Formats: sequence, C-alpha cells, structure tokens
Amino acid sequence: MKIWTPLLRETKEKLERGIRVKRSIQESPWNLTFASVNEYDFLNNMQMKKTQTFPPTKRAIPIVGWYRFCGEFTHPAREIDFLYYGSKEVEYVLVDIPEERVMLSDAFAWTSIMLGEYYAGYKSREDQRKKLEHFKNLDIFEQAFTVMHSWEQAFEVDPNSDFVFASFWSIEPWMVCSIWMVWEWWIF
Repeated sequence: MKIWTPLLRETKEKLERGIRVKRSIQESPWNLTFASVNEYDFLNNMQMKKTQTFPPTKRAIPIVGWYRFCGEFTHPAREIDFLYYGSKEVEYVLVDIPEERVMLSDAFAWTSIMLGEYYAGYKSREDQRKKLEHFKNLDIFEQAFTVMHSWEQAFEVDPNSDFVFASFWSIEPWMVCSIWMVWEWWIF
C-alpha cells in the first residue's frame, strides 16, 4: 500500500543510510500534551488490534501518513498539512507498506483523538448535529465513556474517502519508493 509519509529530515536520513525507522512519542506530529500522550495508548491499542502486530519497541507510536488527500492519492502542501504543521524540517516520503501492516483511519478524527475530544464523525451535517446534541445532553461520566467510544469509528473508514490516514509501526529502507523535497524528486 503506497503512502505519502511526512518524516523529519533526520528520520529520512536514517532511511537513506539503510536504517529501519520507527517513531517515538518525542517525534509526534502533534504538540505533546497530557491528553495526546494518553491518547497514544488508545492509538497503539487500535494499531495492534487492527494489524495484529506489536510495536517494535515499548515506547513506539504509529507512523502516520496520507493515503488519500482531497480524494486523491497525494499529500497536502507542507504549509497546510496538520501533520507537523509549519515545520520546515519535514519531507514527504512515498513508502510501500505491506497492506496487512497498515491501519487506515479518518484523518479528521485524529485531531479529536489527540485533543481528547468527542468525535461525531461526518457522514452528513445532520447526522453530526444530532450526535453532538445527544452528547451535550449526557452527564459528565457518560460523556467520558462516549468520548473514547466515539474514536473507534475513526477506524471504520472507507479507503476511498476524501481524507484518509494510514498508520504503521516502522519503515524498512526497501519500502521507500521516493522522497519529495520542495521542488525535486529523489528516486532510490
């Protein structure tokens, strides 16, 4: 499965040297907060459940990339990508990961998950409005339970949806197809 993966320059350089790479929480594409650190436990569990594989290390988190952006097999411009938003130290790497190692998810859901917020989905505006209204009427304990339960729907995504993330545990050098740098292609 081909995935456009934003990687920090130093991570990309490891791949070029023939080193297998994985991601630690310190390399997270989101600002680290108490909530996001806790939510990675949820994401790690979902990754293990969906792919039937374990992380390469105890502290590893899934590597996330774009499977589809705006309905196309591409990635956003670096300036608007909310993965590593605003970082100039990121380069897009096209990788080909065996499908059984990949978990697909709704890209928009990750923001809710990383912020510890309720995710109402987006099948339709009316459906979303109803779900949010129902959520607001729950007591605090029911809301806490409902928040975590709501995240699970992020992983029931149609692969042909407009905004789809793909996550996986690691990248082997042989999985790299190409690296996109500002205006150049580097082909391995």
